[in-house]
Amino acid sequence: MKKIVLVHSMCSRGAFAAMVAEKIQEVAISENYPCEVAALSLSEIYELRKIDADIILLEPLCFHSSKKIQEICPNTPIDILGMKAYGLMDGKTILNFAKKKMQVIL
Repeated sequence: MKKIVLVHSMCSRGAFAAMVAEKIQEVAISENYPCEVAALSLSEIYELRKIDADIILLEPLCFHSSKKIQEICPNTPIDILGMKAYGLMDGKTILNFAKKKMQVIL
């Protein structure tokens, strides 16, 4: 089972990121794609110092933290989500983006 972590900046205590993660999970279930999606804040990432994930996706406002997160998780692909897909909570587009980055054949 693939693990996708969505990193947010704590705006609204991560409520929006949690809803986006839920949309991604709903699409994965509808496609019978086995994955687990979690939303974590930047501070949680920095505190944990290690993340068990197949990919880490940063919300657009977290782009400035990509290098620091890459240092914490050097063997995990990290990418920044597009503003449009994230803002529209487009779970299908985000899941396809994650699959492509994880090199999963669609």
